[in-house]
Amino acid sequence: SSIGNNISSALTNINGPLHISQTFQHLHKEVARKLLSPTVYTSRFGELAPRISGSVSIISSSAIIYVILASPSRLTSPTYRIMLGLSISDIISSTAMALSHLPMPKDEQLYKVDTYNFEGMRLGNVHTCTAQGFTQSTAMIATCGYNAMLCVYYACTIGFNAREETLMHIERIIHTFPILLGIAGSIMPLFYDLYNPTPWEAWCFVDPVPYNCYSGCQRGSAVLKTFGKILPPALIFFHFV
Repeated sequence: SSIGNNISSALTNINGPLHISQTFQHLHKEVARKLLSPTVYTSRFGELAPRISGSVSIISSSAIIYVILASPSRLTSPTYRIMLGLSISDIISSTAMALSHLPMPKDEQLYKVDTYNFEGMRLGNVHTCTAQGFTQSTAMIATCGYNAMLCVYYACTIGFNAREETLMHIERIIHTFPILLGIAGSIMPLFYDLYNPTPWEAWCFVDPVPYNCYSGCQRGSAVLKTFGKILPPALIFFHFV
């Protein structure tokens, strides 16, 4: 391969520490160029798939809200109130996801690089991309939090036979916790300009520009991008626990 040939050529010309440093800088640039190749998320399929799945999720959550509001008890049931919060957060997250490539910067020269060659239509700018990433991340975390809190509520009512007064205090925590968790989990990337187009998601999410930079990133921090990589698995673990 071309990278292998470059490695062989570079290693034959190493004459000292300076040449070693220059060699590894050259190899890093070559690998970075290869890694910027299009992925499934930058393709037309990557644009359409979240629009379809996101739209289905929006319709499903909207149907749940309709059933809750049309029922005789409406919001007098704690379970319905929790399901309402869960459905609203899912609609917000799914809407941001369904927008897919649209909020991404229309002119990728804003980042001074031809970033990832997204094939979908892009109509936004840096600010709309940041808004999409922050909104999707906050609502996604809140949705996971609501799922977990629904399990806690059923554990208290069925498993521990909690009294109504106790359940009232628990319900306050149930609605407060997912919202605070969502904001806490999404606020730091916002202040460090980490919500950007990334070849590993079909929407703006946590990654610097370019995503594989180690220093001198055009947007975001290479050190803090680890935060965005461990967040989804941590949420999945928290959800199932």
